[in-house]
Amino acid sequence: MEDRELIKNVLDNVEHLASRGVINRGQVVDAFNRGSGDFSGASHVVERDVLKDKVTISDILYGLGALTVITGLVILVAQNWDVLNSFSRIFVTFGSAVAAYTVGQLFIKYENLKKVAQAFHIIGAVLMPVGFYVIFETMGMDTTTAGFQILMSSILFSIYSLSLYLFKEKVFLLFALFFG
Repeated sequence: MEDRELIKNVLDNVEHLASRGVINRGQVVDAFNRGSGDFSGASHVVERDVLKDKVTISDILYGLGALTVITGLVILVAQNWDVLNSFSRIFVTFGSAVAAYTVGQLFIKYENLKKVAQAFHIIGAVLMPVGFYVIFETMGMDTTTAGFQILMSSILFSIYSLSLYLFKEKVFLLFALFFG
């Protein structure tokens, strides 16, 4: 009985540490191989075949949901653009982008909410250039020049590169490459 309890305790600890991101699959496999007599010294990295990943219905629905939110926000703002003052325009464009980015960051910490978080990050990445455009337009800058386009791309590239560096999430690599 003691061995069963010990095994259950060890596996529970491994599961807990993996859920917190303290250990990964490769480390567990390496430890197992060292314990089973495989002392080849080679690191046993378990790689995932990205091409064999399946796109599920929920993945498609998350993407469609993000597209629906963006479309709805664009339609709502376009219909009421003339009655909005400068603060409201900035709040609804840039504020929505920052809110979507923040919600994405809050959700991405949980494994079961990563797909939802990616949808929020897509919403934020689509709305953020629009928000910056509205801010600079409100400030009276000429937004039609090449210099403005370079400034906009540089700001967004910096934001998503810094996010990639700090949070190590693949979704930020896509946006950093896009804006770069």
